[in-house]
Amino acid sequence: MSDEGPDSPDTRMFQEPGANTILLMQWQDSVYDQAFLRPLQERRCAKQGTWRYQLGALTNVLLLLGLNIVLQGVVTYKVSQLDSRQRHKFYDHLTEVCQRVDSSVFKFRRRLAEQPADGIYMDCGMMAISGLTIPGFADINQDGIWTMDEALQSGKELVALMPEREALIDWTFDRLLKIARKDRLRSWHGSHEELRAATRNFTVIPMNILHGELPFIELCATQDSHTCTNLEGREILASRIPLPNGTAYAANERIEICRDVLHEYCPVLFGERFYLYRDRSQDLCGEQSSVWRRDLNLRQVWYHRSYQYDLSADGFSSWQYFVFLFVILFIWMSAILKEFRRMGEWWRMMWQIPVRDKGPHLQYSGEDDSYEVVAIPHRHWHLTVWLNLVPRMLIMVALMTVGNLYLVRAESYTDLIMNSVSLAFLIEIDEMVFASLVRHEDQDILAKIKPFQARSLSTRIHGRNDATLGFATMIIFCALIFEAYCYVSPGGKVNMGIMLKCLCENLGTGCVSAQILGGVEQFQPPSGY
Repeated sequence: MSDEGPDSPDTRMFQEPGANTILLMQWQDSVYDQAFLRPLQERRCAKQGTWRYQLGALTNVLLLLGLNIVLQGVVTYKVSQLDSRQRHKFYDHLTEVCQRVDSSVFKFRRRLAEQPADGIYMDCGMMAISGLTIPGFADINQDGIWTMDEALQSGKELVALMPEREALIDWTFDRLLKIARKDRLRSWHGSHEELRAATRNFTVIPMNILHGELPFIELCATQDSHTCTNLEGREILASRIPLPNGTAYAANERIEICRDVLHEYCPVLFGERFYLYRDRSQDLCGEQSSVWRRDLNLRQVWYHRSYQYDLSADGFSSWQYFVFLFVILFIWMSAILKEFRRMGEWWRMMWQIPVRDKGPHLQYSGEDDSYEVVAIPHRHWHLTVWLNLVPRMLIMVALMTVGNLYLVRAESYTDLIMNSVSLAFLIEIDEMVFASLVRHEDQDILAKIKPFQARSLSTRIHGRNDATLGFATMIIFCALIFEAYCYVSPGGKVNMGIMLKCLCENLGTGCVSAQILGGVEQFQPPSGY
């Protein structure tokens, strides 16, 4: 597996007159090559019928191959486990919070001018919030009063539309009455006795009171009080937090009221469910960053993951990252292709090498102090296939699959580079085991063994440029197909970017919370952020 110099390529080709193309397979400083050649060395040096030499050689082979397979297998399995754990922690949790809804079935309030062409939206908030924005959802019998029976019925209807989620409409109804009983409604400006009479001793909720509270209930869709400055910059708070006489608060006052709603009002209204969504969004969105907007005279807040996936100029959705990821995948697949080509040479050799139990197997030439493999015993052929080639191929297939996933799920340029370096280390484990455990005498003998001459399966030689172009085209095609799938699949970067943008920033025309909140949709970070 080691890199060969320009004067000693892995495979050399020449054309003999009237003969098939001959391929020379150069032996490498690898555990696999040593495991193949060591029994032949011992068989040549030992007396015929001396079983202890053969047993020693077999033990040596099993030790080297077993150790190498264990090392590569354990590390590959751990990389796969880390990738699976990362996927479960991030993607599975993200899809639990954010789910697709059809606007033709789930008719929530939409305030943005632009709408998705397919009518499919991403809902990353509590279903009770989006459900209460549906016209006629609470007051089923249209009598102007919201009752517990109506809350139970509307909750069942909502769950029927999306069975995988919990509506908790009856819970919200009960908690809103408790807020009213404590005289903590945000929109009520009358006396406590007037409120008691309007709610029939706090047993029902008049629709005019619910409509007054709804602008504050909708603010709970943001979940994080740090984003209140963003809501002010998007002109969302001005229409939701007016003074009783119709005048407007100052921007800083509106931001403070928004924070108070998210700190005091929303947790009481939605209970532990609100804390769950808030904690989950903070875990998924990553670290928080902020920048001062001189043009708006306020602080703008962004989250690391949503910024990396969708908002950054060189983030995952940008062409710069797509090209860089393609380059890394091209290099990784080139290294994997090198290993598969090497295994192809081995299979060609095993197909063509003479197999006999008697006679010379490893011949020595005193003229140039070299050895040549001329045949192998039947038992040696089977041991090489089943203990050397088959496990090696299985490990490389697993490493190729795990490595591709490990690379495309990197969350930064630094992680992508470090992941590629760690994967390259896995390929070289057999070389390190060879260099550290094999005797220097055996290494010297391996260096003296002549390349094995194998006939090409083709009767005529193809140009080197044609082969190079074919292999390059294959790698480019595989890298592009795999990268495109990892971008546009349901769990791909494009879809995750949409979900994170909706969950963390409440942005996107296809985001339910962005449609409910309304305001100015385009609120991007300044240039150079």
